[in-house]
Amino acid sequence: MSPARRTACDSCYVRKILCDTPRVGDPCNWCQHHNLVCTYDRPSLPHSSKTKKKGALDVAKRLELLEARLAQVHGLHQHTSRRGPFHGTPASSARIKKPTAFERSPRASPFGTSSESASPASSSLDPINPREHLYFHNPYLLTLCSPTGLPVFTEACIKWIQAATGECPRFEELGDQETIFSPEPPSQQQDTAAGECLLPEPWVLNSLVENFLSSDFGRSFPFVDSLLFEETARLAYEASDQSDSPAHLGARACALTICAIASTKLKQPGEGDCIDVQACIRQAERLLSRIPTDASLQKLQATVMLVSHLGAFADARVYHTMACRIVFALGGHIRVADIPQDRKPTPQERHDHNVRCLFWLCYFCDKDIALRTFLPPVIPDEYCDLTLPRGYVELIYGPNRSSRGAGEIPMPWFISDLRLIQIKSKVANQLYSFASTKKSDAEILHTIRQLDEELERWRLTIPAEFAPSLAIRHGVKLSEHLEQSAKMLHIDLHLAYHHLLSIIHYASARCAGARGSERSEIHYGLQSSLDLSVEASRSTLIFLSLAVHHLASEVFWLFMFYPVSAFLGLFFNLLRSPGNEHAELDLELIRTASEVLQKMPKSDSSPEKKAYLDRIDQFCGEISRLAECAIARHRER
Repeated sequence: MSPARRTACDSCYVRKILCDTPRVGDPCNWCQHHNLVCTYDRPSLPHSSKTKKKGALDVAKRLELLEARLAQVHGLHQHTSRRGPFHGTPASSARIKKPTAFERSPRASPFGTSSESASPASSSLDPINPREHLYFHNPYLLTLCSPTGLPVFTEACIKWIQAATGECPRFEELGDQETIFSPEPPSQQQDTAAGECLLPEPWVLNSLVENFLSSDFGRSFPFVDSLLFEETARLAYEASDQSDSPAHLGARACALTICAIASTKLKQPGEGDCIDVQACIRQAERLLSRIPTDASLQKLQATVMLVSHLGAFADARVYHTMACRIVFALGGHIRVADIPQDRKPTPQERHDHNVRCLFWLCYFCDKDIALRTFLPPVIPDEYCDLTLPRGYVELIYGPNRSSRGAGEIPMPWFISDLRLIQIKSKVANQLYSFASTKKSDAEILHTIRQLDEELERWRLTIPAEFAPSLAIRHGVKLSEHLEQSAKMLHIDLHLAYHHLLSIIHYASARCAGARGSERSEIHYGLQSSLDLSVEASRSTLIFLSLAVHHLASEVFWLFMFYPVSAFLGLFFNLLRSPGNEHAELDLELIRTASEVLQKMPKSDSSPEKKAYLDRIDQFCGEISRLAECAIARHRER
């Protein structure tokens, strides 16, 4: 008998690399150097007959890769099991305030259908049978498209939760989500004369802008150019017969918004104490409403800064759409020529460079909104030149992050890796658009594999001190020598990576094999993909609970979505499988989600934002209670 053919281990197989095991029984070099358990646990596929369709072969290969990926994650957990269970922030009992009944009628779903007109695949599901339901991102159950960013549960989802927990979901009565954070009524907006200027003394504005431009926040969010803003300030303070022209109104709105941004996020003791942030924002909005057709750099700067200030609220999306249209009109979606190194840039080159930077900020925000709400993006990739700035990757991961470009124009860092943002765009378009609902199971699996491989290729290009871990169970090491902006990049990459990994693999839940009761090879392969999705949600909460003290207050509204998304994923997984081996860990992580959000530093505490955070805290408490009920009900059976 001929000797058995030597095969690659699971880790090397999924990466398509040479598996060079020194001796039989020893780990290969790759697993040894990456502290992985060298496993050979992926299922063997039966030999196909010549008459078998090629499509079935492709599906089997993709499922085999998913199994190998899951084995890799399990290997990481086995390697660290000696260190005990998760020892991050200790769980505390869920704080439950007196709740009242809360239900929502079906709303428009991310996939273009309501629960009353669900797709054939979902309409056949029993709305009160938790074991046959999909979980999270299912339009039959909930939508994340509310203005507040919190989920709105459908009637079918309420029934499903009640069937799984034995309890009727009860949420604190906080008013209508559609109106709780609505803008001022028009009558109140007219109380202040439209021409009133709330600008501070020029020296205060100059000090705030200088502080902003020299900060890490200013490098991550390049709203304004130092030299060009001098002209903006001149127009803002100029008193003449033309002071109501679009140029003057736009300049005044820009100056007001940067006063609000800088005084809120970067104010030094004694600096900017005279700034009424909310008054500046309201006045800037009034000024912008007077120049609806203007498409200037100053108006673009003001609208992008308003998006940054408003954060999770519905108004931010309105200004985001406006900013995207202005940046198109100014040509920001087309790459500008690199500034020569042997001379200082001209004013026009500075203008074009600033517009291009604002385009990237709009692009970042647009893809985040699309992926978090499943609303259509405003910026279509097909119409944009997405070439990265020259030397961008080397700068953000290199030792010379503080270096400046030609003519003293600093190279922007941005808050994340722009390559990762482009992957986000592909995920939203290929897996969560309306067109993606028309894909067959084989096409969905093919897309999942392609996106997973692209995400992994990106991860392997990241330097070790920044690269996200495949799975997290224990302490996270943040290099102490990293400056604050580098730490923020490190944290953002981890959170964005695990969120992407979660929603990429969650899409396999739409396949018929994931819903069927038949325990076929396809069913187990799809379940492996779902397990990877849930594991990524666990990693998000574990990582954030251990890294929360390193966060900067300026990025709270960017990062707060991640724990909410993660604990919802774990909650729906508990409803679907309350007896799974990680149920206790998942319950502990759900309990800690509220604590993590409370510990995240915040740059301001306006009454509206405080009310918003209180709503999230109460929502987390009720979800914790329901998760406990689901596990208790399972044990009683």
